[in-house]
Amino acid sequence: MKVIELFAGIGAPRMALKKLNINHEVVCISEILKTSIDMYNKIHRDTLNLGDITKIKELPYCDFLHFSSPCIDFSRAGKQQGVNGKGGSKLIYEVYRLLDNYKERNILPKYLSFENVPDLKTKEKFSIEYNKLINKFKELGYNVYDKILSAQYFNNATCRQRLFVIAIRKDIDNYKFKMPEETRITSLRIKDFLSLPDDKYLWPHPIIFHPLNNNEENIETTRKLGWLETACGHETQSNRVWNKNGLCPAITCAASFIVQKDNNKFYRLSEEELWKIQGFSQEDFNKIKNEFSKSAIIKAIGNSIALGPLEAIYKNLFIE
Repeated sequence: MKVIELFAGIGAPRMALKKLNINHEVVCISEILKTSIDMYNKIHRDTLNLGDITKIKELPYCDFLHFSSPCIDFSRAGKQQGVNGKGGSKLIYEVYRLLDNYKERNILPKYLSFENVPDLKTKEKFSIEYNKLINKFKELGYNVYDKILSAQYFNNATCRQRLFVIAIRKDIDNYKFKMPEETRITSLRIKDFLSLPDDKYLWPHPIIFHPLNNNEENIETTRKLGWLETACGHETQSNRVWNKNGLCPAITCAASFIVQKDNNKFYRLSEEELWKIQGFSQEDFNKIKNEFSKSAIIKAIGNSIALGPLEAIYKNLFIE
């Protein structure tokens, strides 16, 4: 199966296909961030990079096209200006252009795979853009399947939630594909990925314990899910103490999550710990650990996709 990854990042779809032992060949990628390109090539080997998607006239044939176009303009972490924002979300139109070109050449990919933040589907202000996406796939001749999935149901110790869309060309769709079900929260927890304490990650400030807020129902819910234990210092997600017996929150590009390790001191989760919580392999981490800074690796994790949901989707699509 010939594969193309647009907005490739560190190649999470490729990781998922490899982990499932699905025979595939990545013929090319499109990525412009130098650190992402270097990291991608360290992990997967050198791969043809077509570069800036706005300068690509046409793509070579592939069976499977994945794209995770920039999400910041749809995300709660951004200003939620949609395709009018400056975060690159409008680049989704470049994908439409390249798909139209495929149509003109009568070589549309058999499968399309898309990932983005849930707000693209759930926020009314983005409904026009989301309907454009779905209708574009349908107009090109695809059956469309979409679902918001949380990684905690797919063997990742994080509650990262994302929107996934799979489009199958109508002439090859056997109508057996279904998006995976969220049936059981993983038994994995933050503690399962903790390394030995390292003073490099020691939290240097006093820990100030105080209630989350005055909403007892909300406090009870968070305790039941095992996410949040207490807060320290500033009231931000990244400056909270997280229960090591719970799940990790969604990993952002500047994640700074704090846990209490066995020696009763508090530490930030390291880039290696966050990498493995996201579902990425130790083998792949070893390829990059001495080549890139902590901040660069965490940024790559935050920009990528938790592997669990991808594996579940691709298993249903290509194996079952």
